[in-house]
Amino acid sequence: NRILGEKAENVEKAIAAYSAALKVYTPSAFPQQWAMTQNNLGNAYRNRILGEKAENVENAIAAYSAALEVYTRRAFPEDWAGTQYNLGIAYGERILEEKAENVENAIAAFSAALEVYTPSAFPQDWAGTQYNLGIAYGERILEEKAENVENAIAAYSAALEVYTPSAFPQDWAMTQYNLGIAYYERILGEKAENVENAIAAFSTALEVYTPSAFPQQWAGTQNNLGNAYRNRILGEKAENVENAIAAFSAALEVRTRSAFPQQWAMTQNNLGNAYRERILGEKAENVEKAIAAYSAALEVYTPSAFPQQWAGTLFNLGTLYQNEKKFDLAYKTFADAIPTVESLRGKIISGDESKRKQAEEWNRLYVGMVQVCLALGKKLRR
Repeated sequence: NRILGEKAENVEKAIAAYSAALKVYTPSAFPQQWAMTQNNLGNAYRNRILGEKAENVENAIAAYSAALEVYTRRAFPEDWAGTQYNLGIAYGERILEEKAENVENAIAAFSAALEVYTPSAFPQDWAGTQYNLGIAYGERILEEKAENVENAIAAYSAALEVYTPSAFPQDWAMTQYNLGIAYYERILGEKAENVENAIAAFSTALEVYTPSAFPQQWAGTQNNLGNAYRNRILGEKAENVENAIAAFSAALEVRTRSAFPQQWAMTQNNLGNAYRERILGEKAENVEKAIAAYSAALEVYTPSAFPQQWAGTLFNLGTLYQNEKKFDLAYKTFADAIPTVESLRGKIISGDESKRKQAEEWNRLYVGMVQVCLALGKKLRR
């Protein structure tokens, strides 16, 4: 790709130029120019295409941190805020070190930037920082999950005060999409209302994310909208499942196996769940479609490459067989998943909320297996 090649080359030239400039601009003789060059060098490393991604991010963090030795809040408030923002982005992209600590550093940097970026003085910078702060709270590992989600919702809602559909359609759609995810994951508040808010946010994002203009974002939003409809409490259950099937099927128009294998498998698994729960249509046909969707997902979700997703999809398939009283098939499917789950259980860290949820899911697998064994035992005893 010529354009990508040119971009890569330009970034290399920029890194070389900034590095050369730093030999002239010493922090003692030219502190301001030195700090500005460090900040620019950080941006270049963050945008670098060549080299190791992990190493590039480390170099970016080092450059931004160096710039902040000169850019203090008191002396250069705007430059300080801008560099803090850049540092926050870099910590969010960091590959090395502990994920939990990187997220804390990102939150600290964005929060620092917001001390200068006020909605009245710097509306766009304020909105962009609020948006990224929302992302960081959404990924946060430490502290209470419930509180982190509330903070994410607050940050996205703040960003939407500036990001209007007319002025910033793309930023508006992106923020609505992430707000939808936050409402879907929300622990506090009424569950039914949270799902409604998620559906509203995803549907809103789709006003900008059209399949022609933003195919990937459109597909991702459709996938999440499908999950929200599947878990909807209000409205007719039958209609909600139909809406979920329509959304997952839409997502699969873009998420093909060849282009996006992981997303394809994820959406196939979701589609399988929707067909498993379908009320309308022929029961036997729905079961066949669910089995076909799970089987498709399992073509990508192999135990070696995606152990967690593989076990999760097998659990869903086994549950379908169990519901259909096909206990032999349910037994075999659950049994296939158990060795992988056993090895995953050993890696669970008790403090991590998502891992705890995982453990609960795996417990459901064992409960299912016990129920199936009892059903088979009853059959044998007759």
